[in-house]
Amino acid sequence: MGAAGQASGYEIDQSIRFNDGDSPYLNRTFGTPTSNSQFGYSFWIKLGEGYDGKYIISANGGGNNDNFTFSSNKLRIQEGGVLRLQSNQLFRDFSSWYHFVVAYDLGNATASQKLRVYLNGSEITSWATDTRSSLSSTSSRLNAAVSHDVGANVFNGISSHINNWDGYIAEFHFVDGAVLTPTDFGEYNDAGVWIPIEASPTYGNNGFYITGETASDLGEDFSGNSNDFTSSGLTTTDQMLDTPTDNYCVLSPIDKSSAITTSDGNLVVSNASTNSWNHGRGTLFAPSGKWYYEWIPTAGSYAEAGWMLNVSDNDYVEEESDVATTYYRGVGAAGRGFYIGSGSADTGPANFSLNDVVMMAIDVDTMKMWVGVNGTWYNSGDPAAGSNATGTWTAAIGESVAPWYGCFNGTTESFNFGQRPFAHTIPTGFNSWNTANLPTPSITDGSAHFQPTLYTGDGSSSHEINQTGNSTFEPSMVWIKSRSAATLHVIQDQVRGDFVLYPNLTNAEGATGGGWVKSFDSDGFTTDVNVEINDSGETFVGWQWKAAGSGSSNTDGSITSTVSTNTTAGFSIVTYVGNSTSGATVGHGLGAVPKMMILKDRDVGENWVIYNEVLGPTKFMYFTTDAAFTASNRWNDTAPTSSVFTLGNETQVNATGRDYVVYCFAEIPGYSSFGSYTGNGSNDGPFVYTGFKPKWIMYKSSSNSGTRWGILDTDRSVSGGGNSVGNQLFAELTSAEATADHEIDFLSNGFKVRDTSTSVNGNGYTITYRAFAEHPFGGDGAAPTTAR
Repeated sequence: MGAAGQASGYEIDQSIRFNDGDSPYLNRTFGTPTSNSQFGYSFWIKLGEGYDGKYIISANGGGNNDNFTFSSNKLRIQEGGVLRLQSNQLFRDFSSWYHFVVAYDLGNATASQKLRVYLNGSEITSWATDTRSSLSSTSSRLNAAVSHDVGANVFNGISSHINNWDGYIAEFHFVDGAVLTPTDFGEYNDAGVWIPIEASPTYGNNGFYITGETASDLGEDFSGNSNDFTSSGLTTTDQMLDTPTDNYCVLSPIDKSSAITTSDGNLVVSNASTNSWNHGRGTLFAPSGKWYYEWIPTAGSYAEAGWMLNVSDNDYVEEESDVATTYYRGVGAAGRGFYIGSGSADTGPANFSLNDVVMMAIDVDTMKMWVGVNGTWYNSGDPAAGSNATGTWTAAIGESVAPWYGCFNGTTESFNFGQRPFAHTIPTGFNSWNTANLPTPSITDGSAHFQPTLYTGDGSSSHEINQTGNSTFEPSMVWIKSRSAATLHVIQDQVRGDFVLYPNLTNAEGATGGGWVKSFDSDGFTTDVNVEINDSGETFVGWQWKAAGSGSSNTDGSITSTVSTNTTAGFSIVTYVGNSTSGATVGHGLGAVPKMMILKDRDVGENWVIYNEVLGPTKFMYFTTDAAFTASNRWNDTAPTSSVFTLGNETQVNATGRDYVVYCFAEIPGYSSFGSYTGNGSNDGPFVYTGFKPKWIMYKSSSNSGTRWGILDTDRSVSGGGNSVGNQLFAELTSAEATADHEIDFLSNGFKVRDTSTSVNGNGYTITYRAFAEHPFGGDGAAPTTAR
């Protein structure tokens, strides 16, 4: 049951974990319905690795059944023994929670309203299979007087309960006698995150409300109907604190070696097939603070656990310097020890046996770490006092870490990040691994600072484009591209005014004569008639960033600049006049170190020059298919500071008397991320943790030429729907939008590459990325974002 809470207004206190290996289910035989045509259900789920092909709810029908399930990562609903709906949308986000509402109005004359499905508050309207037109008012076995399962496929009577659910279920409402809407069970908060509300439907004869509140009776009905379900394969340990309002870390099924299998709500890992070490990480990275978890090896002769940095090189092995401290257990203490990166082992920590509880504590701000066994800390350590740490990883101070583990052949390990009671007392001042314990994000609604807006050109001299996000703002920079035609990319900003630049060209800026983007409005922008941005009937996207209007003078550098700055979002537009002096500095106004800068000579046809922090100041890139270049005369081999960036004397960046513009971006936790990953050439590509639900991603290989500047966003049509995004535009090309190309899964906490293209995932390629958020993954006082 719920209570008022700061982050979301209504707090869900527990969920039920279903592990398919235990054949769990809840069963009840329904009675006479209030209505056999108007009914529905609402639930929240978090996916386990083995969720595909498993059932959320089903009703027996004498050889066939009606159900809600997943197949090939797609949602499927069967009614009357017939597949009625199968989504185009894919579901592959294991880090957070999905909310579904399924509404039946079987007597409705309109086919699309006979059966409707809502995900996170919005109706799913794109279906690969749709046979709703043949549904009748008596088609469904759901809500009929037959046997029903929650968490399994009840088949041929209650003697068979197969395809058991793998994952978590919370707040399961079934309503008999009403047509449901998502707002009966949830709402969008001020930041635009879909959150649960305290629902109070009229349940009807067969209605029920399963919460998992009573650990000894997980099928107890709290609707007031006493429609309790009989529980099988579930125990009191399957009551979990992991909920849609308090999202906990689990072991990621998409950020691990392929030989690893996760189970038990992604809290158990095993390696049963390879005679080698295999590794993986958790779904939550801590950027600061003090954190605690417990680790229990339960089978095998070798196991290891610890922490790992937020790097995306697809290499989890313990010898790498980016692997945090690790603790080994070996037969007869062989190989036992506490390691920091590739350093030598401290073999002092006591060995331990199977089923012992290993205590793991870390202070991310100081990178002090403590290890203990069965309630005793090594070397009389005291995490609460900060004393006698098992080790300190000095080189990693300032980095983020996630729980990390290793399994050898035959090894099984169990983890507890706080979603169930710890075996030992958590040290004072330390946190369990959940999103509520992350730092408070400075931006909870990305649409207040960045938005893509889709529109169709009308060929008029004054076409008003209104933003469609949760929030609106006056953009200071707009990047526009036709989706349906081969046209130029166009950038216009408030500092330069009526002048346009073209990312796919080296041309000097052109005067618009007041004609391209005519005005930057309070909720978007207005265009003139122009083929590139407003050709009649063409479809367009306008990516918009918020700064601060036309800007003001900045004297922080040796060259006086004009700067329009949004320090909250880490974005500034800078213009300056060059002086051909190596070492000249220019103020950028961010108050933070830029991670990315995009520079263009406004007066002469020169390449765009792009700075990436991950490449450093000795390198630069162009909006071309080239790899990164090395030269000292772009950034003078000098990294930018929180106030200025430094120039060489190359004419592309600093010729006497020439005008330049630079778009500067600092990284804001929970809103923006700029980094790189290493491709592996596989459909099971790298996972990149951003700490937010991405809205927009641009990528480019810095190590290999012939690769594209791909741009993806969730507003444009998606490949497969849901988290899989694949409709590309390319910054260096005039081409129209490429459909289902270079696919990436956009997730609640980052992104996962699902394509073998060399541009996005070349094997061994270093690929730089830039990403902006829809919402942060979570944080103190912020509602956890939903799974995509």
